[in-house]
Amino acid sequence: MWGGLVCGVGLALLNGLIAWLSIRWTWNSRPQRFFKLFFGGMVLRFVLTVAASAALLLVAPVDPGYFVAGLGATYIFILVIEIVAVVRRTERERA
Repeated sequence: MWGGLVCGVGLALLNGLIAWLSIRWTWNSRPQRFFKLFFGGMVLRFVLTVAASAALLLVAPVDPGYFVAGLGATYIFILVIEIVAVVRRTERERA
């Protein structure tokens, strides 16, 4: 139980860290370039998360239900924080 939950939350947190680093790296780009990199990176991170999840579930003895619950809840939470941070920063820079 706990192993699956920890693995799911950990994978989502790693995804969130990569998101934060990519936002910081691309923020000063032109707006059109930033959004291409931001959304392209989001798709790429999603695909890599799915691949890592599949590999982990095939190799490690974790409970799939708790893994998916931890991953899903944390992934959505971080995604909301990511979107709110980008919107707030965009609004601050427009003012």
